[in-house]
Amino acid sequence: TVQLQYLLTNPNDIALEVVSLSYQLEVEGTRVTGGDLPGGMSIPAKGQTEIAIPVRIEFANVPGLIQRLMNKTDISYKVSGTVGVSTPIGPIPLTYMHGDRVPIPRF
Repeated sequence: TVQLQYLLTNPNDIALEVVSLSYQLEVEGTRVTGGDLPGGMSIPAKGQTEIAIPVRIEFANVPGLIQRLMNKTDISYKVSGTVGVSTPIGPIPLTYMHGDRVPIPRF
């Protein structure tokens, strides 16, 4: 299990109530996991809220990924999904995406 820390930013003048959150994690262009989390959090107006997404990766379900990572010094990843926010007309889905490269620890 990996815990992804994500910072949700609200540039609006009103607070946003998060009612749902979906995510997908890709490593080196391969989808390794995804899921849904319950909402129940608020992002203040013109503010930020940090969330933790617990992600369980079963490498047996991603054939060949370990071999591709063996000779690399860093890996690319992308986290994407949808945040559902509450509005007077019902929940509205907002998409998000973040990608980067991280070093692979060597033991």
